[in-house]
Amino acid sequence: MRSRSALTDAQTAEALGAAWLERVLEPVSRAGRLAKDGLRPFAPGQESEARAAAAEVLQTAQRCGEGQARTLREILRRLPEPGATLALVAAGGTIDDAELTGLLLFLEGLRTLRERGRGLLPERLLPESLEDLYAHLARGRTRGGGFYLDDAFDPALAHVRSAAERARQDYACERARLRAAAEAVLGDAAREDGEFAIMRDTFAGPAPACVHVLREAPLYRIFELSDDAAALAALAVLEAAREQVATAEERVREALALELCGRAGALLAQARRAGEIDLHLGAAIFAQEHHAVAAEIVADRELTIVEGRLLPLEQRLAEQGRRYVPISFELRGQAVITGPNMGGKSAALRTAGFIQLCAQWGLPVPARSARLGLVSSIRWLGGAAGDERDGLLSSFGNEIVALAGALDETAPAARLLLIDEFARSTSPREGRALVVALLQALRERGELALATTHFANVAEATGVPHYAVAGVRRVLAQPGLAKPALAEALRMIGEAMDYRLVPASLAGAAGEDAIALARLLGLDGRLIAHAERELRAARSPEEERRDAWIR
Repeated sequence: MRSRSALTDAQTAEALGAAWLERVLEPVSRAGRLAKDGLRPFAPGQESEARAAAAEVLQTAQRCGEGQARTLREILRRLPEPGATLALVAAGGTIDDAELTGLLLFLEGLRTLRERGRGLLPERLLPESLEDLYAHLARGRTRGGGFYLDDAFDPALAHVRSAAERARQDYACERARLRAAAEAVLGDAAREDGEFAIMRDTFAGPAPACVHVLREAPLYRIFELSDDAAALAALAVLEAAREQVATAEERVREALALELCGRAGALLAQARRAGEIDLHLGAAIFAQEHHAVAAEIVADRELTIVEGRLLPLEQRLAEQGRRYVPISFELRGQAVITGPNMGGKSAALRTAGFIQLCAQWGLPVPARSARLGLVSSIRWLGGAAGDERDGLLSSFGNEIVALAGALDETAPAARLLLIDEFARSTSPREGRALVVALLQALRERGELALATTHFANVAEATGVPHYAVAGVRRVLAQPGLAKPALAEALRMIGEAMDYRLVPASLAGAAGEDAIALARLLGLDGRLIAHAERELRAARSPEEERRDAWIR
């Protein structure tokens, strides 16, 4: 997955569903998130790299059986990121057991990824397990999964710990001697902490030399053992031994930190590789779940799609139990799409941009097949809600400002323009004139542009290919039938509408589609009847024959 960078502006990203795509591909590990931040989309001139990236993703998707990619990703989800610990040791900081535990878990995760990823992941992505470093740190692995600075790290550490243990035992013997002496006088009421709680009616005499009074009350006294000279000498030996242990442990930690500094480059390289694996597996899961294919990426400026799918829309329709229709078209230069409202014209533009976006991110694309060239930017102009500029401009004014900015951009030939109902909010005559002039200008500039419009004969006036939504395949609603609920009306429209893009010469009459939609959505029946009379009066015999053939 690659970040948006300058490929899309905010309005275009929203129109194409880039946020949906990023959510689907979101890395699960911190290493993956760091890797994502450093990536950029492929650009013109990187066709071979983009082809290789998509092919590699597909290969992993095909190799991984059900759940295998997700299993590998779960390993990554639990993988610690070593950057903070390595920065600490580089700055001369002390490395503690928790940080060493994190490094050990990181190395164990690399080993597991390498073992389980062999045969599934590309060879270049298999992590190096850094076995020598792992074996060194694994000396401190505890049964509970943590880390302990084991004696095996340094013979001197083992020696001073052994001496400290002997000193602890010697001091414990001295305390046991004192306790036995106290119990001989006070009884066996001693607690583990060396205190005695004695009722006054049990013992009212003076305290023996081996204890002192800690607290007194009317009914009881609490005594505590007092170290004599022999015990104090043993305690001094113990404290000195403990200091030696602390010093030896610090030396071992310093040695480990020094070793980690020397291996920081290798560790960080493997962390980056883990991030790449995370992104790669996310893309492979995307390809598996959405039956994506590798686009044929060429150096020419074109976008040809066979049965392309706009996945965010497909998902929403599936959640509602509604049908989704893939679209196909061929774009070399400029083309126009016409059709009724609710016929999927804007969705066709979004599909084009979504598939282009996937390819530029190095992903397989959701289509039966696709052939496209890389672009330096994708720009959505028109229909999506954009900047209202604090109410200073009308919708038409905002469209003009956005278009002027797009036309002023440098290197215009290396981009894809998606123009949705441009100038729809001005008069039909002037709007059509503006759209015709725009398409002619884009043609002269050699731009790659796909435009939707309601204006008539735009494609014919500009000499560009003309696609149309195939339209309503059957009668949507008959006069006199009860008005359905909105959800049911939308379902009926979805079932009746043929959303495919076809050459305009084969499409149905958009006017009748619009009237049928208006009836189904509850427009007054008398108004509908009047509109139908007007339409019949204006139709030619050729239109009658064409629509009879389509239906």
